[in-house]
Amino acid sequence: IPTIIIGLFFEDLIKVLFSGENRFLKDLIGKDYILTLVGLMLLITASLLLLADKSKPTNKNITLISSLIIGCAQAIAILPGISRSGTTIAISVLLGIDKEESARFSFLMSVPLIVGIMLKEIYSLFIIQSYTVDYLDLFIGFFTALIIGIFACKWMINLVKNSQLKYFSFYCILVGFGVFFYNYISVKNLTNISKDTDFLKGTTILFHKPIGWTSFDLVKKVRNIIKSNKKIKKIKVG
Repeated sequence: IPTIIIGLFFEDLIKVLFSGENRFLKDLIGKDYILTLVGLMLLITASLLLLADKSKPTNKNITLISSLIIGCAQAIAILPGISRSGTTIAISVLLGIDKEESARFSFLMSVPLIVGIMLKEIYSLFIIQSYTVDYLDLFIGFFTALIIGIFACKWMINLVKNSQLKYFSFYCILVGFGVFFYNYISVKNLTNISKDTDFLKGTTILFHKPIGWTSFDLVKKVRNIIKSNKKIKKIKVG
């Protein structure tokens, strides 16, 4: 229910968040905030998993209150970098619910969410946009995902049951710091262009554009670098 509420009433806000155009986060973190946000959320996921992995086993049942709390955790997982299954399982375990039961409940919670998104996309594509599709490709993709999903769920439940959430936590930590490093290198490439480069002769510059930067941001940054390096007052960019 919390996820449905956020999806229905905050859809535009979520789209802006993922587009890299959220002004608050731009001012707080920087123009390339998406990768920074993803890295930070991955580390938060890792922390929750580590705490859950160290928790003592209990046999508490899922109640109305606990299910609401877990539902709120699933809603928060809309943020990029937060693992939906990892967060909901971790919160369930921290609430004292059996680890195997937590994993099963987490996967069951995703079914209404997935079905709802699927129906919304079908309505958008086929009713509003009159989209045509090869139904054979559609069914092959659906059943392939279904079969692999069943095996993945069983594997994950056994992993949680055997108290091995720490391995997924280590993975999140590794990827999180990897994202930070990649983001740092990408931004640094924009500021480390050699002063000896002769831009006036049409030299080509190649670098990674940080995720979240618009073409306007990119042109503005390169223009400022060229002007400062070559002491040029005015530049026309084509």
